[in-house]
Amino acid sequence: MALAQLIAAFPDHPDWMRWYATVARYAEYLKAGARTTAPYGVLPAYVYRDTDHLRMTADLARYQATPQAFLEQVLQGMPLGDGWYLRAFPVWFARRGNYGVLLSQAKALSAAAHLRGDLEAIALAEAQAQWIVGRNPFTQSTMIGEGYDWAQQYSVSSGDIVGALPVGMQTRGVRDVPYWPAANMYVYKEVWVHPVARWLWLMRDVAGPALVEGRATPGTRVVELVETTTSRTLELDAAADGAFRAFVPAGEYVVRAGGFETRVTLLPGGTRHVDLLPGRALDFSIDAQTSGSGDVTIRVTARGDGAHVFALRAENLDVDARERTVTLRPGTVRTVEWKGKMIAPDEPWVAVVIADGDASQRKDAVGALPRYRAAAAAR
Repeated sequence: MALAQLIAAFPDHPDWMRWYATVARYAEYLKAGARTTAPYGVLPAYVYRDTDHLRMTADLARYQATPQAFLEQVLQGMPLGDGWYLRAFPVWFARRGNYGVLLSQAKALSAAAHLRGDLEAIALAEAQAQWIVGRNPFTQSTMIGEGYDWAQQYSVSSGDIVGALPVGMQTRGVRDVPYWPAANMYVYKEVWVHPVARWLWLMRDVAGPALVEGRATPGTRVVELVETTTSRTLELDAAADGAFRAFVPAGEYVVRAGGFETRVTLLPGGTRHVDLLPGRALDFSIDAQTSGSGDVTIRVTARGDGAHVFALRAENLDVDARERTVTLRPGTVRTVEWKGKMIAPDEPWVAVVIADGDASQRKDAVGALPRYRAAAAAR
């Protein structure tokens, strides 16, 4: 959350690309990790090493913790190689329940999704909320008063509270699979404040319509929004000066007016500005390839009107130039390209292309050596 706010507040800071790369890499890690818990897509909790138990502190003993029990839980995770294990649930002892961890990760992912314009990530963040209210192996909502088959929770002083959440789903023994017994007891079914607070924080990013606003050529009467998946068309009335503004469902759209069009990604609760004016209209996409030797090609495909400057910022990548300039004409497509070389071959690279000096008009790409991508896919 702090990095996302720094990125928005200081677009020209020397560390901007380091901040952005950190957020992008973490988001890609979460998206890849969620594939290991299919079909539910729950975000795994942590990556552990089989030597972590050697650093246990004595104060954990009051939670019935022992180094051997810690190691047994780690080894129940998914092996990643070199002594590393990915666990869907945290290593824990007397106090169990993971909604604090899960909803914190979901909020981080939703913040990254809004930063990057990533509908896949926002859908995955929403899936964490769905898991809590019934899209789980027990087909039971764990929020009082919401969803199907919800049950009483451990709330000693206050009784049942609509919207309350417990500490969260647990596991049985050292295993790394969900366990939700019928017994109503602490800690996993105990009502706490932090899961609800994180739920409300997450809803800010995943609930509600998106706002699209912009300007078309003066005299334009109608602006069309075509949803790319369903081809559903929305018509927006434009003001005399071409200004338009509307709340619409989140999704991928083609926006058309006055002979220009651009593709936009609209996220729930987000705002997107669109220019469909002569000399300013711009629509671009980015793709990249990484060779086995670490050579990277980044390609931008652009449509629109007028002269535009694309600036490239990169992390873990030496590139042949920082800017490319292109002049566009309506109905034509132009492509610009960068060549680069990975600096650290065992780490992902991240690149951001910014149009016309406006950091809000950006697209990013993340890549790694093919052997690392293949290993991740195999896991």
